[in-house]
Amino acid sequence: MAQTHGVTVSALLRSRLEALGLSLDLLAGGDGLDRLITSPHVQKTGLALAGFHEYLKPGRILIFGESEIRFLESLESRARSAALRLALGHDFPCVIITGGFAAPRELVIEAERANLPLLKTPIVTPTAIAKIESILEDSLAERTVIHAVLLDVLDWGF
Repeated sequence: MAQTHGVTVSALLRSRLEALGLSLDLLAGGDGLDRLITSPHVQKTGLALAGFHEYLKPGRILIFGESEIRFLESLESRARSAALRLALGHDFPCVIITGGFAAPRELVIEAERANLPLLKTPIVTPTAIAKIESILEDSLAERTVIHAVLLDVLDWGF
C-alpha cells in the first residue's frame, strides 16, 4: 500500500512561520493536529458554505477570508451551524481564518466537534495564501538524494 506524502498540521505550526512573517494561532480542534496536508494549494471557496461542494479537493487547507466570514455572519445561528457542519465534513486538514477576523461561535463549535484544527492569522488573505503555499511547496516537494564521488586530478575526472 502506497503511503501518502504530506505534512501534518502540527508540523506546519512548528515550521519557521514567524521567519516568513506568518503567525498562526490555534482556536479549536487541537485533537486533529495530526491531520495530513497533501497539497500545497489552498482551498478558498465560499460556495462550500452555500452547499456547492463539487470543486472541494481533499488534503487542502481551507481558507476563510472576509467574504466567507461575512457570509457566515449574515446567516442565523441554526443555518450557520448547518452550513458549517456540511462544509467541514469534507477531508480538510485545517481551516485558516485570514485578515484577523473573529471566528463565529458556531465555527469554533463545529471545528471542535469535527476535531478539525481552526487557525487564525492577522495577515490579509492574498498574502497569507502566498506564504502558506510557499511553505507547503517547500515541505511537500519531492526530494531525491543521490550519492556520488568525482575526483579531479590534473583536469582528468575519475
